[in-house]
Amino acid sequence: IVNEGSIVFYDEKIGLRGMMDVNGEILHEAKYAHIHCYNDGLAAFLADGLWGFYDIHGNIAIPPSFIEVNTFQPELTRHPFNEGLANVKMPNGFWNYINTKGDVVIQGDYVLAKQFENGKAEVFSKTKSFVIDKTGKCIENCD
Repeated sequence: IVNEGSIVFYDEKIGLRGMMDVNGEILHEAKYAHIHCYNDGLAAFLADGLWGFYDIHGNIAIPPSFIEVNTFQPELTRHPFNEGLANVKMPNGFWNYINTKGDVVIQGDYVLAKQFENGKAEVFSKTKSFVIDKTGKCIENCD
């Protein structure tokens, strides 16, 4: 799958993934168990058991500090960042949303948080599910 000019490849000899552009130029060597194509200008990568993000210049934009990024693997058409926000599992085991700078912008401490689509996302607390907007405000099933 190609996204924002990037393609993830798998090196069978070493059993790791990397990324190339659509012209075959290597953007990131095959040294990751998991790496995702660029989306919203950032690419998620897994290093030493934690997820971080590269910017389009190949620099680490957000250092690895997240337990998971909610990409619903192996569905490759989903990306960690959607509509400028990524749902990430924090070191405390709960899900929150970060912006493209790595700042937590919605700290709901959710048991699960889905990606944003059309300005809203379904989240799950310990007792119920509901829908929030991009400010974190509940907009559906709020009772």
